[in-house]
Formats: sequence, structure tokens, C-alpha cells
Amino acid sequence: MKCTQFTFKKYRDVRSTIVGYISLFIYLVVMSITYYYSILTILKPGSNWVLILYISFSLLTQTLFFYPGIFCLITSIISLILGNKSFNFSTSIVSLRKYQDLSNAKVALLYATKDDFIIDAANTILNQQTLDGKINKNYVPIILDDSTKEKFISIIDKFSKDNGVKVIRRGNNGPRTKSGNLNYFFENFLNDFDYFVVLDADTYLENKWCSKAIQYFERFKDVGIVQGLNNAITNNNNFFQDFITPNNKESKEFWGIDGEICNLYSISLCTGHACMWSKDLIKKNGGKITNCISEDYTLSIDAKKLNYECVYTSNCFAKEEVPPNYYAYKKRHLRWEGGAFQFFHSYFFKILKSKFHFWQKWLIFNQATNIFLTPFNFFVNAILTFLMMFFSGNKVYVTFPYFVFVMNTVLFILSAITLPGKAVVTKSSPIRVFFTSYVTTFVTTSIMPSLLLEYLMMLCGKKITFRVSIKENMKITFKDFIKGSWFDVVFWAMLLAFMLVACWYANAWYFLFTPWTIVTFLSFCSIFVLPFLSNIPYKK
Repeated sequence: MKCTQFTFKKYRDVRSTIVGYISLFIYLVVMSITYYYSILTILKPGSNWVLILYISFSLLTQTLFFYPGIFCLITSIISLILGNKSFNFSTSIVSLRKYQDLSNAKVALLYATKDDFIIDAANTILNQQTLDGKINKNYVPIILDDSTKEKFISIIDKFSKDNGVKVIRRGNNGPRTKSGNLNYFFENFLNDFDYFVVLDADTYLENKWCSKAIQYFERFKDVGIVQGLNNAITNNNNFFQDFITPNNKESKEFWGIDGEICNLYSISLCTGHACMWSKDLIKKNGGKITNCISEDYTLSIDAKKLNYECVYTSNCFAKEEVPPNYYAYKKRHLRWEGGAFQFFHSYFFKILKSKFHFWQKWLIFNQATNIFLTPFNFFVNAILTFLMMFFSGNKVYVTFPYFVFVMNTVLFILSAITLPGKAVVTKSSPIRVFFTSYVTTFVTTSIMPSLLLEYLMMLCGKKITFRVSIKENMKITFKDFIKGSWFDVVFWAMLLAFMLVACWYANAWYFLFTPWTIVTFLSFCSIFVLPFLSNIPYKK
């Protein structure tokens, strides 16, 4: 028997607004004091206008670091005081009631693949179980195959025959993207199922994933999307993968905090894999999803406009493979950047004009861009710092003392300590979470030149294409290095040379010790090391 349903909006924790206003107030106070002190103590009569603009912009860009950090830190502190269980939506909702399986609900597990079929991952969508461990035949695995290589087609056909799994191929029908693949299925089979589980080729589901996810649709009448927690695994076992991947405990708990924060504000975004969509949502959305790379984000916003909620839950746990090498990592980020570009091109003004409240709009933009904003912040501040030195000349010692260097360094550190702060709430290892998170940021910073070039090309009209992730590791040769990293090497080398010339011109060698200069130098050095880490086997 179904329980009485109520809305997610009414259930979410009311202290979310309090957290938002407290964090915003602290941020505005700190930044106001900082800017006021800068104006009074740094800027002298006749100060160069370039310096004024630089200080203003430098402090403004700290929003990319400082405010998200303050926001998460305050949330963590309040949650720590009130108790972890009261903060964790996923835990509290399940504890409200012992649910019964919805045995009559038909669920399609849609395994989308294009020349990247993984047998071990596909095996996890077979024989999904009820909560009491019985096989539920209403959970139907389906392979949506867009493969063009005969190697993968034959493997899929054999897997289908051996396991009785239906394979759907659309030929040349529709755009060659994951969204196009899904839309072809919805066009022909939408009414055959009640819910749809969307999976990537490297998604590994736990055996009761469907039975857990479906409970949120049962509990809340306005839920249209359930997004589970994805944890990283390293099947290839090379040193690069271990370098950028936390262990299971830290990864699950760290990402879980961010998901729960979005739940508090009723604005979780779907990540497009290991998630469940309702038939009602797809129908009200015109029977399809947006044909783009970021179809997950766009569906989340469309759902919100249609008065449906996207709910994050750590109870539904899945695993996904880490990119096997540096260039696979780079390719994945270029695909994400293309998706983010499409998303903002189509939805930026729609979101601004929407009825979403301030915190929801901010979290949407933060979720969609945070992977790129950190390295971009380093890059912009490094360029502006040394441009300012050229314009200010030898007066830099008078007009721009160590205050700004110290202030920016402090802000950087404060943003960093929020990660251990979040880890404390989940009783994880702060050192491990801190190290892993900033290693990942650092690796992303090393490919910033390629990301920037790609962004400029998209602004100039470059067609955005779907890049299939590289799943298999191959030995990286020196030829591969030259082909894959020449632009990044040249860019970082030119930037370092520019910094050295600026320091010599302004006679201000202490600028070599700013966070931006250090990150630039380390990024340049890392390009010669990171690609070859995947050649080193690693066994735990």
C-alpha cells in the first residue's frame, strides 16, 4: 500500500535559508573590510588606474573561491552542531518509514554506449533485486547501442544473446549524442515503462539500486528525477588513476555533502548517469529531452519549471571508472566544457528570469561551472598581476605592497579548509579529502590552456561534438606527449617567461611567490610528468 505523499519542497530543511544568509553576510563583511582597507592603505593620491581596476577585479574574483567555501563551511558547522543525521536528507527520509517494493512498477535500465561497451559494468544491470533480495523481473535491462566499430557491435550482440538483453540500434536516425540515443528510445518505447534508469557505459550499479531509488518517487509526489551517488573506481590500476582518485570512504562522504547541500535548497542537478527519471516528467517535457551534451543539466532545469524536483540520494550507490590516463582525463573535461557551454548558451537568461530564488540560481551556476572556475581564476589573476606590474613599473613597491599578496593567499587558504570542514561532518579523513580534491584541481589547472582555447573556439562558432570517453589505457609514448600536450607546454612556458620579464622590469621578484605564480610553475612542470604516470602499474 502506498504511503501518503507530500512535496519535497515542504519536507526540505528550513534552516537552508538561514545558512545562506549567514554565509552571505560573513562574505560581504569580510570582502567589504578587505576592499576598504585596500583603498585606504594601498591606493595613494595619483595611483595608477590599472592598479585600481586590478584590486577591484582581484577581490571580486575571490568570490569564485571564498564564497562557495564560506557557504559550505557554515553549512558544515551548523550540521555538526545539530547532528549529522539531521543534515543528511537521504538518511532521514529512509528512516521515516520501512518501505515496500513497488512490484508492479516497470523500470527500464538504459545502458547507453557508443564504442565503449564494458561487460563488467553491463553485468551489474542484470538481475536487479528487491529490497529483500529477490529478483524483480519488472526491472528490464536494455542496451542503447550507437556503436560504429564492429569490435563492439559483436561483443554487444554476444552479450545480448547470452543474457537475453534487448539491444536497440537507431542507425542514422537522429544526432549522434547520448541525448539523441535516449530520445529515439522515448519516441518508440516511452509508454512501456514507468521509470527509466539512465546509465553510462562505465556505470556499475549496486544490486538493489532500482528498489532504493523508486522509494523517493513513492514518498514525494513532485519528484521527477532521483540522482544517486557515483563513486570512482580504478580498474586499470595505474599510478595516474590512484593519484587523482580518493578511496571509497572519502569520495562517498565528500561528494555526499555537496549533494545534501543542494537538497536543502531543492536544486539538485542530474549528472546524467546512475539516475532515475519518471515517465510523467518525460511526457510533460514533450516526450523527449534536449538534444545536447548537457542533457542532464537541461532536464533538471526543465523539470524544475514543470514543478518537478530532482533529489540527490547517497542511498543509491553506483561506481564509475576513472579516466585511464592523462589524455583521457583531458578529453573528458573538454566534453564537459562543451556541455557547460551549451547549457549556459541555452539556459543562462532563462535561469536568471526564472522564479528560482537567489540561492537556487547561485547553486545552479556553481554546480555547472565549478570544475572550470578554479583554474580559470588562477589564470586570470596571474595575467592581471603581471600586467599591473608592467603598467605600475618601479612604483609597485609603493602602490602594491605585500598586503594584496597576503590577503589573496589567506582567501585561498580559507577556501581550502572548507574541505576538511566538510569532511569533519562526515567523520572522514580531512587530510585525504583535502589532498585528493586539490590534486584534482591541480591536474585540471594543467590543462587550462586547452580548455581556454576550446572555449574561445566555441565562441567563434566551432561546432560542439560529443567526445566518447577513452576507457582503455594505452602506453603513452613521447610522440603521444608531443601531440597531446604541445599547446599546453608552449602556453605555460610563454606565461612563465612573461612573469619573469615582469618581475625584472618592476624589480619585484617577490611576485614569484604568489599563489598564482607557484601554480603556474607547478602546472608547467606537471605536464611533463602526468601523462607518463599511467605507464606505471599500481597495485594496492
